[in-house]
Amino acid sequence: MQEAAEETRKAMGLSFELEENRPFTQNRDAFITSKEEHMINFHYALTQPNWQFPEKSVRASFTIHDSKGGRRSVSRDYLSENELMNQATSYLLEKGIQVSNPKKLALLSSQGEYGTELAFMSACLAYFDISSMRVIEDMPRIFEVVYLKRFERKLWTKLASALNLNNAEGVETCKRFTKENGELQEKRRRLTGKQEALCRASEILRPLLK
Repeated sequence: MQEAAEETRKAMGLSFELEENRPFTQNRDAFITSKEEHMINFHYALTQPNWQFPEKSVRASFTIHDSKGGRRSVSRDYLSENELMNQATSYLLEKGIQVSNPKKLALLSSQGEYGTELAFMSACLAYFDISSMRVIEDMPRIFEVVYLKRFERKLWTKLASALNLNNAEGVETCKRFTKENGELQEKRRRLTGKQEALCRASEILRPLLK
């Protein structure tokens, strides 16, 4: 077990060392998709207004008093963020423009002076997404292939050696261990016969008991 554990630690170290080396991936589709998602989130955060959206749409009423003592009621709807986005995408859909993610509308705004920085940050986060996913997927495979399977092979080798299964007498040894006791065989035969007799008797008596 100690040898298998040491080999597992070495395999884990190699996986970490590969990720610490220069950035590398051939999964360009996942990288581009992840980068675009981060860019959308950054632009969306930059274009957010200073006020906070309510959790759900509300209607507020106000009473305005003028200098002459008159009063006038004014009502205003405050939309939640989701409902505002739904209204915007519905309006665009009516114009023939389909938007799968309302946050993509933020990309229409100017990138300003931070466009290069946002692109760089998005690329770094996208690569981290891929790199971390590789580590997450590698660890269970290392535990299974390096630790469990190698421990299984080493354990089998030790057991086979301890039971003298690797020499010419190994076949006879296996037969001796797997051979059933004659007394148990006879007992099983008698019990099986009794079971069969009871089943036949049950079939005969069933119509009489209805």
